[in-house]
Amino acid sequence: MTEKKFLKLQTVHERLADTLREEILAKYKPGGRLPSVNALAERFGVSPLTLRIALVTLSEEGLLDRRPGSGCYVKDRQETKPIGILVGLDVFQQGISPFYLRVTGLLRDLLESKGQRVRVYIGHTPPGEWPQAPQIPDFTEDCKAGRLLGLAALGVGTHQDWLQKLQRMHVPVVGIDFTAFGQRAFDHCVNLDYDQFLPQATRYLVEQGRRRIASLGWQQAHGSMKRLFGEHGVEFRENWICGNVHPGAIGAGWEEFREVWNAYPEKPDGLIISDDMLFRDVQVGILELGIRVPEDLTIVTHANRGANMLFAFPVARLECDPGAVAEAMGDMLLKLVNKEPVPDAQVTVPFKLVTDMRETYGAARLQAAVSQA
Repeated sequence: MTEKKFLKLQTVHERLADTLREEILAKYKPGGRLPSVNALAERFGVSPLTLRIALVTLSEEGLLDRRPGSGCYVKDRQETKPIGILVGLDVFQQGISPFYLRVTGLLRDLLESKGQRVRVYIGHTPPGEWPQAPQIPDFTEDCKAGRLLGLAALGVGTHQDWLQKLQRMHVPVVGIDFTAFGQRAFDHCVNLDYDQFLPQATRYLVEQGRRRIASLGWQQAHGSMKRLFGEHGVEFRENWICGNVHPGAIGAGWEEFREVWNAYPEKPDGLIISDDMLFRDVQVGILELGIRVPEDLTIVTHANRGANMLFAFPVARLECDPGAVAEAMGDMLLKLVNKEPVPDAQVTVPFKLVTDMRETYGAARLQAAVSQA
């Protein structure tokens, strides 16, 4: 009688679901079978239809497994936790590389296709900055409450203790380590092969007969560039190596290219651009200056496969594949979550050189935009 009277004073569907949820979490073990719908309906003094609606709510939360003809069974509580995807950067701003949004979407789809619940956390760090730790209240709250089954992290640094907190809670984490920027903090990580990016680009330009090569990037070490160029018989000029501007900063590519192009009376005949967002600005400057590409300047640029970047002139592209990155992260994370062996804790995804210069997407649109500027 007490239970019947109590339920009638509340919103029946919600209160019944709340009561059943509390009881299941307190008294049932994973795999335990609930009493029949009719038995529960009689106990709480509600119709079987009302009881079924409450059970559907709990099933959608991932707490119950409803098996037609058999009954309702309690799922493993671990299975009710989502896998998180953490992106420290604000991927909805134009200055952020489409790489992050592309990997996030593909990784979400992959995990969901494997039956995992997924929660995505997007930060607010703007272009030109790099988050050292996630500043996302929902993520912080879920971490403290132990609500995450695992985490994929990209576009975020690890200089504070947020990662160590998850490790102490035995929450597996797979991140992207940008080794080109001196970061290697994740025990399990997927990297882009930046160690080979500049050698690949340099070899290609040398094969095209270019010997006056400039390079635009971020935090490029002049010493290593000098050694690399020396190995390939390329003239090294200090002011042709520019990397002091964050690629996400507005106008960064045009600013870097202007410094390089005006550094000496003699102009470079080859150019390496190691970030897709830099290329976006650089090509506008090239169009404004009327430089002929590839006749006077042969270019190799970083690009993201599937990003639909507009190319105003023929360029060679060293493409990274966001799909391969998402697949590698997802595979590693699922193995860790399921406590399966992980053969390689550090996976490196290579760049693919694409030299088909006939692809000049959007050339007319870019030319028109520059002429109207």
